[in-house]
Amino acid sequence: MVKRAKNLKIKPVQVIVIDRRDEDGELWGWAIRGKSEPVNVWLSNGNDLKKLDVGGRALCRISASLPDGVISAEVMKALPAPTIQKIFGKIDGNWLVPSDKRDRRQYKVVGGIDHQDGHLVVAGISRARQSSSIEVEVIEVLGHFGSVAAIAPLTLAEGGIPTEFPDDALNEAENAKAPRLDKYRTDLRKLPLVTIDGEDAKDFDDAVFAEPDSMFSGGWLVYVAIADVSSYVSPASALDREAKKRGNSVYLPGKVVPMLPEALSNGWCSLVPDEDRASLTVRLQIDAEGHLKSYKFIRSLIRSHARLTYTDVQAWIDGDRDKIPVFLHPQVDNLVRAYSTLAAARKRRGTLDLDIPERRAILHEDQNLVKSIAERSMTEANKLIEEMMILANVATARAFSSLGTTGIFRVHDEPDRARVEALAQILKGTPAELPEKLRTLEPNDFGKILQIIKGQPYEETVKEQVLRTQSMAIYDLTNIGHFGLALQNYSHFTSPIRRYSDLMAHRALIACFELGPDGQALSDLPKAEDTAQHISETERRAQMAERRAHERYVAAYHEQDINKELIGRITGISKAGLFIRIDGSGGDAFVPVSLMGSERFDFNAASTTISSRRTGQLFALGDQCLIRLLEASPHTGSLLGELIRQITSYNLGSAKPNGDKSTRFSKKPVNSKTKSGIRNKLKRRKI
Repeated sequence: MVKRAKNLKIKPVQVIVIDRRDEDGELWGWAIRGKSEPVNVWLSNGNDLKKLDVGGRALCRISASLPDGVISAEVMKALPAPTIQKIFGKIDGNWLVPSDKRDRRQYKVVGGIDHQDGHLVVAGISRARQSSSIEVEVIEVLGHFGSVAAIAPLTLAEGGIPTEFPDDALNEAENAKAPRLDKYRTDLRKLPLVTIDGEDAKDFDDAVFAEPDSMFSGGWLVYVAIADVSSYVSPASALDREAKKRGNSVYLPGKVVPMLPEALSNGWCSLVPDEDRASLTVRLQIDAEGHLKSYKFIRSLIRSHARLTYTDVQAWIDGDRDKIPVFLHPQVDNLVRAYSTLAAARKRRGTLDLDIPERRAILHEDQNLVKSIAERSMTEANKLIEEMMILANVATARAFSSLGTTGIFRVHDEPDRARVEALAQILKGTPAELPEKLRTLEPNDFGKILQIIKGQPYEETVKEQVLRTQSMAIYDLTNIGHFGLALQNYSHFTSPIRRYSDLMAHRALIACFELGPDGQALSDLPKAEDTAQHISETERRAQMAERRAHERYVAAYHEQDINKELIGRITGISKAGLFIRIDGSGGDAFVPVSLMGSERFDFNAASTTISSRRTGQLFALGDQCLIRLLEASPHTGSLLGELIRQITSYNLGSAKPNGDKSTRFSKKPVNSKTKSGIRNKLKRRKI
């Protein structure tokens, strides 16, 4: 006799967790039966049955017990998988030491997959009792703490950055074919375009060419050819879904997590020399003053004539022409001269140029040791490509604005007033002191500050404070301009291999100018504004991962310096202590107040200083200090030191206003209501 569900003492409707598939592919889970042991249930039918897999959950109706004793259930609704709170850290005996240096909680390891002392792991909270510790189970082992190679997977896992492509996306990439000429694609293969990148670059997404313009005396025609990713990644395809989810590529030392599979990023979408490649090319006309006079977007077939490096081109700029093949001398000469015109226009425009050196970790070949922390500044060769990319990005934004179509803009709001006031406090008593009632600053005002403090011992400190004053650049469909570049129209067009925003811009341009059937107007893109917010957030996620990884590599590099004396300068101050940036590596060591000496200190938030109660000794931003390094923790990226002595002090932020040292800066009125409303909207997004 068949038993009905009501006679089985089983709650007739309940959530079932699916735990297995049988040999026929059928799904099974467990149902609760009164106070007895759970009973195995076969999920036999239901509209959402195809959406489920092992590990999933479903709201089910227990229907009947079949003649062979099997209990069946009908799927009413597939439910999202339960969220497991993940903790990342290092195994230390029966405890997990969290990798987040701000986390002071205690985690007791009570099970999970096999692990060993010293492993870097991902753990899930299994139970949080009313006690001082939280119980966790290990769900993934990332590597051993003693190996630098574990830093990248730890950082990527923390950020929730996907590292594996789904099979359908990989299949689409592998099935990509060589581009062909058609009625939408112009043959530009004879145009002597060249790529200019770093020595270690593996993908080349832009190529450039310049020649004098016959229409404008002293003017130039500049061609910027960008890989036509849109011809391989169709809207709503598996590749598109994955690219949108990732938002951008992520670059860590020795590790790249690309937005697109390698078959595209390093293959068909990389503008390698002497190979036909699909391109979206923009022809840019500038006059002798560097003003953009006209632009034309061309769907094209190109062929890069050479792969040059920044080192090669910088050598040319410095007068050494032997590194450039003779047949390319005219092209490189034209590129350098066109760049000079653009650079002069940038200077007149008053663009904010901080020129803060970039530091990166250099790993040994096996990636198990940090060889050095290298400093890399922007050379003129780097700036040459940057200026031509900016020009192409401006043309893209102008196209959206002039056509009255929805565009994806790269917007950068002016600095928040509170940040400007904080900077003004730091500059008090210096030659760059600001007027008392200054309401806001223009980009060229920041340029004046940087010029005035150039060569001063506190120059780097002021540069960092100017950087901290700036708002965050984001993607938006509403154009409020780009403050830092002093441009009213700016977008991102030049890196569709590694930024989804650029792919969106390409599709919109193709639709606007009728360059093919595979375009997509942003007005036709579902939830385009949400996508703009999403890719702003994935950009932040990538930046955070890159910063956290760098902190960890720097800490690993400084393990050799435990108990050594190191010189650095104060870059941050709180009531808890000092943050000292170590000379050379740029690592930030924290010196707590308890390790500054036996006396008591007072923190002044207004001037961002700490002073001794007994001696009155003042510690301010930019002061040079000698510390002893006590700890270096690669798994948290933290450095701990004790203060030996203050070497030099400039009293930044502590001096009284001095009118004679003030510099003239523009007193711009408060923004219009429209722009304020946009800013408030952006703030509400918390990007």
